[in-house]
Amino acid sequence: MSNTINIKACDNELFLIAYPPNGADSYILAHVKSGNNYGVAVTVNILSGDYNDVQTVNGLSGPVNTTYTAYLPEGIYTVVAVCVNWGGPWEYSYNLNGGPNYIDGNSSGVGAIQTGPGLTIA
Repeated sequence: MSNTINIKACDNELFLIAYPPNGADSYILAHVKSGNNYGVAVTVNILSGDYNDVQTVNGLSGPVNTTYTAYLPEGIYTVVAVCVNWGGPWEYSYNLNGGPNYIDGNSSGVGAIQTGPGLTIA
């Protein structure tokens, strides 16, 4: 079964990281850079397989609309979002498999770390 993460907003830098319950390892699923109110539409299809390093999606010079595949070993994971702000307001928004949106943001500050949805790779 595949899982899909849809990233809908990022200002300025968003990492989505998957880690298993025992915390034995972690895997970067997404690394997106954006700002200046540029549109963000990044789709990450997650499949079972040997982990592959994901490339940074760079939306610093305009809107970004891309899809890619990330691979994780079989298992159960929790997704955590790390948002880094470079100044001014910050925000992010994503969902897993079309479920509830995980959203956070503020008019200032350094960003946030937020635990998100559970993820099973079979």
